[in-house]
Amino acid sequence: PTRKVGTMGSSHFSNQDLENIYQLLADEDQTTFSLLQPPLMKRDFALDTMLERAARDSNPVRSQNALNLLQQKFGAEAEKSFVEFLAQHRGTLDLAEALIHLSSTEYPRIDSERYRDTLAQWTAHAKELCSPKQDTETNLVAFHKLFFEQLGLTGNEADYYDPRNSYLFDVIDRRIGSPIALCSLYLILGQQIGLPLVGVGMPGHFLVRFQSPRYSTFIDVFNQGKELNKEECMAYCHKAGYGYMSEYLSPVTPRGILARTCCNLMLIYADNQDQRKVHRFQKFLVELGSLPTQFGE
Repeated sequence: PTRKVGTMGSSHFSNQDLENIYQLLADEDQTTFSLLQPPLMKRDFALDTMLERAARDSNPVRSQNALNLLQQKFGAEAEKSFVEFLAQHRGTLDLAEALIHLSSTEYPRIDSERYRDTLAQWTAHAKELCSPKQDTETNLVAFHKLFFEQLGLTGNEADYYDPRNSYLFDVIDRRIGSPIALCSLYLILGQQIGLPLVGVGMPGHFLVRFQSPRYSTFIDVFNQGKELNKEECMAYCHKAGYGYMSEYLSPVTPRGILARTCCNLMLIYADNQDQRKVHRFQKFLVELGSLPTQFGE
């Protein structure tokens, strides 16, 4: 990922210091990390550049420790920006902008403009494939080919509860995600080219509904765009133990999608016993005015 440009100046750390810190970040002993943490909270261009490099390292311990440090150093500003965004958009909100702000709370040093540019490029590509002269059903087929084949987006079944599946930055970079994250991206792109799409928040799973005067279907974006009819959706709800109520297939607003995404992440972090991040998402949900009821993708 592209980092935000900082100001280069003299560093408090020598090159050897930075190399030693880089190596210590891979230590699985959290006591070592705790002792290392206080002096690393200084804002230092060379140090922060090294931490950004460590955050992209293939070693998962080093990567996670570096990400945690960066988030603690710069996350408060991103969280404040997100809460302000929510306060300013208490009615209708732009789903793409909301998810970009949310991703920035986890990756405060990543340049969000890169992801806005990517969304604009993907939308432009979709508009080339989907002509207003064609009927919407034909455009849906073309859009499916772009989303699943050309962009290669798919559900992460192998590591379903990885929190990265829920952050737009990660979904764009890794091309894998959770049901609600993939549906969100599908909605963002598809609605930009005029496809009649809405999100559908069934308990335990998230879908997209396509409805034109001639054709209606539910799309399971997590499962490569498999199409479902109403009866199949009802059968899923019954099989999962939820029974069925008509509201399960009702459209979900962008704000509702964002709230459910935050609920999902709060539960994942609770399972991981990461109380700092649980508290962060509780704060977001208070601002969203959403109390957790049904969870799941």
